[in-house]
Amino acid sequence: MVDEHQLCPEYRTDNSEGLKGSLDMNYREIGCVKFSVVMAIHNEADMLPLSLPTVYNLRPSEVILIFDNCTDNSEEVAKKIITKYDPLNQITRCINDPPKEIEHKFRIAYLKRLGMDLAKYNFVLVSDADTILDPKIHDLMNQITQFPFMSFERVDFPVNWRTLIKNGLNFLPLWTDDQVSGIYAVDLKVRAECEDPKKVKSIEQGEDTLMHQCIKAKYPTKFFHVNNIHLRPKEDSARHYRRGTYYWKTAKRGFIKTILSSVISCRYTLIKGYIHARFGGQ
Repeated sequence: MVDEHQLCPEYRTDNSEGLKGSLDMNYREIGCVKFSVVMAIHNEADMLPLSLPTVYNLRPSEVILIFDNCTDNSEEVAKKIITKYDPLNQITRCINDPPKEIEHKFRIAYLKRLGMDLAKYNFVLVSDADTILDPKIHDLMNQITQFPFMSFERVDFPVNWRTLIKNGLNFLPLWTDDQVSGIYAVDLKVRAECEDPKKVKSIEQGEDTLMHQCIKAKYPTKFFHVNNIHLRPKEDSARHYRRGTYYWKTAKRGFIKTILSSVISCRYTLIKGYIHARFGGQ
């Protein structure tokens, strides 16, 4: 049985008063959960030098990298980073051959759950290869025992006017009830209890939203405003259309909120996708 609690690696007991650490820790003993990190990777050679080191900087107990049919040198780039941060290959596990044919409509939902199923530890942080992680997440992971699903904000870079508007809206009541980002942590035992595998296979987008909804129905969840950086924000009308369909099919987002999101961000194909999904039977 894996012990999921340990003393933080950077603090060591050296006197009767507790642990000697940074001043803001007040020399107190810190209990840290052990957790795995799962990252799915597809042709991310340019992004990995920026994102993968921040995974190791969180001091996880396990890192699971899933290379999904990469045609670039993502694996070679990752190996160089692993050699630097995990030279004895003690915590890193690489999956190089996920099946091409799967039952899931949304491949990323399958890949992330594949990583969760392989995880050694019960607490898992799911990240993306195009995101720089805020080191604060390490300490926030301790709250996973209170909130079995936690999502962590990420900000688009380069920053644009849409980002500024989005950040302003995040604090309004209409937007605070269902905040989810692609970076999240989950208690796998709770996930197994709450999530319907059949629904996961049927969704076309929003796998994190579905998980959040399932867990939120029984347990408290939490959204943290941190400084994760999303390196590849996309302005793609087809993508926004798919997001509109997901707003209804998976998130069941209200009509008014969807209209406001679309108009404020000037992403009008989002409305089209939402209307087709909700009223057109798409």
